[in-house]
Amino acid sequence: MEDKTFVDYIKLNVYADLEQNIIVTNEDKLRLLLAKFHKIAERKKEWITPFGFSLTLITVLLTADFKDCLLKANTWENIFIFLLVLSIVWFVVSIKYAFKKNDIDLIIFELKNKNNQNGK
Repeated sequence: MEDKTFVDYIKLNVYADLEQNIIVTNEDKLRLLLAKFHKIAERKKEWITPFGFSLTLITVLLTADFKDCLLKANTWENIFIFLLVLSIVWFVVSIKYAFKKNDIDLIIFELKNKNNQNGK
C-alpha cells in the first residue's frame, strides 16, 4: 500500500481566459479625461449645500417672528421666502448631477473612443 501525500489529494483545474484589451494613450489625454470625470464626481456632492440652506430657511420661516428693523416685517418675510424658492431651485438643479452615471466603464469607453477617432 502506497502512502499518499497532501499534494496527491489536491485536484486543480486551470482555465485560461487571457484575452486582454490594451488601450494606448498619452499622458495629456489621460489627464484631461480624469479631470473631466473628477469634476463630474465632485458635482455629485453639490446638492448638500442647497439642501442645508433650504432646511435652514424653512426653519427660519416656521419659527421666526419678523420685526420692523431697517425694513418692514413683511419685507423680511418675503426676502426669506424668495431665498427659499431660490435654494429649492438650486437643489433641484444640483440633484440631477447626484444621480448621473460616473463609473470606470465610462472612462474606459471614452478612452477607447478617443483613441479610435485619432487612429482612423
